[in-house]
Amino acid sequence: MDRTIQIPRPMIEAWGLWYTQWQKDTKERLRRQVMSPQMRLNRFNELHLSSGRVTKPFRDTTTGSAGPLVLTPH
Repeated sequence: MDRTIQIPRPMIEAWGLWYTQWQKDTKERLRRQVMSPQMRLNRFNELHLSSGRVTKPFRDTTTGSAGPLVLTPH
């Protein structure tokens, strides 16, 4: 009686790809959980604001001053 399990190669490869993506996603999720709010804002600025995607700086319409938005703790 043959007790070996035979699984098609594409299915094994698909599981491997899923597992590696799951590892990356879990690592990123855990990194975000332990990151402080200020580090999170700095990371956002690095990724989105310094990449040249934003052409105009943020303009505060209440005071008329241009510059980055600074969030203060309440």
